[in-house]
Amino acid sequence: MEDELDGQNKQIERLDKKAQERTFNNSCSDMDEFDVLLSSYYLDGAAKRCVLAEYFHLTHFKEFQCHIIDAVLEKRDSLVIQPTGSGKSLCYQFPAVYTKRLTLVITPTISLMQDQTHELENLDISAVYLGSAQADPNAEKKVFGADSSVAVVFVSPEWLFSDKDNHVKVQELNANNQLGLVAIDEAHLVYDWQDFRQSYRKCEELHALFPNVPLMALSVTVVPQVEAKLRSFMHDPLIEGSSVNRANIYLAAKRREKPTSNGKEGGEIQVIVATRAFGLGINKSNVRFIIRNGVPPSISAWAQEFGRAGRDGKQSCAYIFYNDNDIQHVGFWARDMARQHRPSDIDDAAQQFNVALSFSYAHLAGVCRRKLLLQLFGEELSDITYPKQCCDICDQTIGLLTDRKPELALLIQAIDELKSLGETKITEWLRGGNVAWMQNIVKANPSAYRKSPHGLSKEWWRCFIHQCAAAGYILRAIKPATFGSAATTIQGAYAKLEPTCKGRDALTSQEAILLPQLNVPNEKLQTSVSKTAATQSTRT
Repeated sequence: MEDELDGQNKQIERLDKKAQERTFNNSCSDMDEFDVLLSSYYLDGAAKRCVLAEYFHLTHFKEFQCHIIDAVLEKRDSLVIQPTGSGKSLCYQFPAVYTKRLTLVITPTISLMQDQTHELENLDISAVYLGSAQADPNAEKKVFGADSSVAVVFVSPEWLFSDKDNHVKVQELNANNQLGLVAIDEAHLVYDWQDFRQSYRKCEELHALFPNVPLMALSVTVVPQVEAKLRSFMHDPLIEGSSVNRANIYLAAKRREKPTSNGKEGGEIQVIVATRAFGLGINKSNVRFIIRNGVPPSISAWAQEFGRAGRDGKQSCAYIFYNDNDIQHVGFWARDMARQHRPSDIDDAAQQFNVALSFSYAHLAGVCRRKLLLQLFGEELSDITYPKQCCDICDQTIGLLTDRKPELALLIQAIDELKSLGETKITEWLRGGNVAWMQNIVKANPSAYRKSPHGLSKEWWRCFIHQCAAAGYILRAIKPATFGSAATTIQGAYAKLEPTCKGRDALTSQEAILLPQLNVPNEKLQTSVSKTAATQSTRT
């Protein structure tokens, strides 16, 4: 044993000595035996510390950076899921400088390309972005020229995949042993943005285009379904993940109302108004409020957006302002996906939107927003990890909880009897009426109509449907469909309500279904079909 340890110590001393003698320049050279041995023996060796200090002005690596960089040097794929500001970019920047091989970074927005290019240039690291916004006519020559010294190149997926000549140029770099890594920044967009950035989906082809080149996918948050899809086109990736929980961010959602003025004048405040890409490129540490107009397309997208707040660790807030019409968005997305013949994507979109709606309407079910958020990402929130300022639901006393089993039974019965009809028709049915389409159903099943209650308002049933969806008793499914005549057909989709297993099981259970009372017109009439449980709760 002593002989073995002595041999290892001598090997490390030899590597240390060689590292001190090594000089770093901008020429392109292959990794030699020293690089491989150094990576195997210790990541924070003298050579790496030298590069880290000289080029990046840092004294040490974070633990996840060590693991990921080592994986790149071993030509292994990697998936990096870390918070904004944690140092993910160093994972692909460092290997480019250290190995003198080019890193190609696929980036979603021009602003990100420009910002990251300028950031590297300020560190005296050669970087270029390519695409329509590049005004330098010699930019491509800097990358693909014989005497190129560029370390990192940023491109959009459209630049790489839409023009065959472009990825052929990159393939030539690989053939000449000059391409060391391909990184996909904001990797969740490979699937989140596939509806209007179809080139992103072609990232699945990267290993076929660039054999033997390691892939790296980076993101702030990735839901389990998207993580599985990313892993499917990567080769045994090393995964370095972290919790999506941001304890310093207060989460809330409020119904949109018409703005009013109280006649008072306030001071000035800096405001950034941004599109959906806001969750990607705001590089400020002191953002205090994130305010989103409308239900987000997915909870993953919302996590990306509110993750821009409080990067300095100070208390910050994230609000969603919504109204009931936001639910129409899922129909628009599903219709587009159905037209593109992507039924599996319809299911994904519906699932993500259901969770986003549940998050927005969580107050109706008395469910902690943070707990709901973490459950989607496969995490649990214990009492120990609850922050002092958690969410708007945890701040308030929920009040009287009412047994809603009778109403849920009526709702699920209506869903089953009306089959493919949508939410509006189900609400009309539960309200009672005498319209033609109802009469046709009653003729087929005379007992059905008499089972429906009367008196509860249309608004009450709409809110109750949201409440049941937020509590997980029903969901909104998106079904592809063909519309039109025999001569002219249109591919589309429609939304329908479906009971969940949780909902059906709750009806057969002996336990009450306790939900907060709904503050909507005509709720006072609910006592004809419900019993009130004098139960108070501050957190579900």
